[in-house]
Amino acid sequence: MESVKRMSVIASLLVGLAGIAHADVITDWHKKTVLAGVKAKAGVMQERNAAIVHVAMFDALNAIERRYTPYRVQLTAASNTSREAAASAAAHFLLIRL
Repeated sequence: MESVKRMSVIASLLVGLAGIAHADVITDWHKKTVLAGVKAKAGVMQERNAAIVHVAMFDALNAIERRYTPYRVQLTAASNTSREAAASAAAHFLLIRL
């Protein structure tokens, strides 16, 4: 039950970030995360891994334009940082480790 609440909060926050980064970047990395989970036969861990990747993208984007309380890490980034690059770097970093 707690994981369902967390996923709902994460999904809500990511919808709020749609104005910060193009949805295509977030959607592309979500698809890559799902495909990697299928390939790795992650099973029930797939949802956890997807949540971790999405939280990383949220924190990376939020570091550029602080609008929300960070979820996991306190990051700071220059305001001229590419939002697409930040989301991609965060997703890639975690996806290869998961």
